[in-house]
Amino acid sequence: MKRLANERSVVYVCKVMPSTTVLITEQPRNTRSQILQAAATLFARQGYEACSMRDLAREVGLQPSSLYSHFASKQELLREIAFHCAAAFQQAVLPLAEEAVTPEKRLRRMLVAHTEVVIQLKGQARIFMEEWRNLEPADQTQYARARDRYEQLFRRVISEGIAKGHFAPIDEKLASLTLLSALNSISAWYRTDGGLTAEQLGQRMADLLLNGLIRSAQPQPN
Repeated sequence: MKRLANERSVVYVCKVMPSTTVLITEQPRNTRSQILQAAATLFARQGYEACSMRDLAREVGLQPSSLYSHFASKQELLREIAFHCAAAFQQAVLPLAEEAVTPEKRLRRMLVAHTEVVIQLKGQARIFMEEWRNLEPADQTQYARARDRYEQLFRRVISEGIAKGHFAPIDEKLASLTLLSALNSISAWYRTDGGLTAEQLGQRMADLLLNGLIRSAQPQPN
């Protein structure tokens, strides 16, 4: 059996009898998804500016001309990856922000869900935290607004908790940014072999961020 391959498919030429040849076509993997995954890895590792389309073509085993048949530019790749990240957080957290439970329970579940997405998108962390600033101005503005709408989910729950007396009277914007910054930093040090699942780590981070280090019954120093 002889294997003939090109960039779009793999064909096996199989002689089942001396006079009979059968062509068996193997369906290729989703090339577009492969390119996006490779681009996210390279942008995270090298930085958007330092990565070229030629680097990406080499990574996925395509000719540069074939790469451009899937994506018109490096900017298009960055845009799709960045907005995919934004959508992943929104889809995970928005339903929890609207649950009919106490602000404490809502905020805890939101923090755990955010942690799980951070770990799921660990390889793309640099993109949703830093590289999105390389988007073209219009896309950058749209992305910044999406980030702000996402942060508003946390601010709203914190504000509600303050109004109901469940949370201390603090600056909800500062609180939400502090919480999200702490969780986003997980991508820099989390290891899959560290003994904690994403959900377990999220719960422990929520304990730390919501309860702090000092026992409330412990006398405060003067």
